[in-house]
Amino acid sequence: MLNFVLLLASARAAVCDHPLFSIIAAPPPTDDRHGVATGSGTLDGKDMLGGRFSLDSAAPFETWRAVLLQADNQDEWVPKRFGYEISDRIDREHMYLRFDIGFLANAVHVKRQLVVAVADGVVGDRFRTCWRMIDPTPFLPRIADKVSPDVAWERAATGWWELTPKPGGGVIVNYQWWAETSMVPSSLVKLGIRTTLPDLLDAFEERVIALAP
Repeated sequence: MLNFVLLLASARAAVCDHPLFSIIAAPPPTDDRHGVATGSGTLDGKDMLGGRFSLDSAAPFETWRAVLLQADNQDEWVPKRFGYEISDRIDREHMYLRFDIGFLANAVHVKRQLVVAVADGVVGDRFRTCWRMIDPTPFLPRIADKVSPDVAWERAATGWWELTPKPGGGVIVNYQWWAETSMVPSSLVKLGIRTTLPDLLDAFEERVIALAP
């Protein structure tokens, strides 16, 4: 358990600035308000594949922040096509997640479950929140009713959000998702990332707009 405490303490102190999150430069939003970039790196000695996405949103910064901090109810409103099956908080700093993501018109499916440590903080005028997969073993007695024996445990994964307020209102949203490379060719996964995940940011923005004052 000490390792998990140290992980969380480190994440808080650094406010989600693990070196992996600096590998892919932030893509500028394009004419359709999106930017997408992919890349590769390592995490704890594992080869990782990642995508970084940006969105130029006119919605309020504080509402974006509130939505991101309510990660435990995302499975209730994120469209099912993005694969959110369960997103439940175990305690203040840990969550259990299960997903079934279909890439390339559902030609490629990735089904995984994981326990993550979560952290958030402020860097200057920006807000960051991040999560990182940890060993689920200590938490299994508490999530026995959620764990699926038919879904593989993720091997390594981490994610990161950053909100930067714009001077005239609105916010630039940056999102990263990293997972260990697998038997699926990296080129195919990168194509899936570029064509599927930008829509996830739009789904989050729709939620933000719906809740904005």
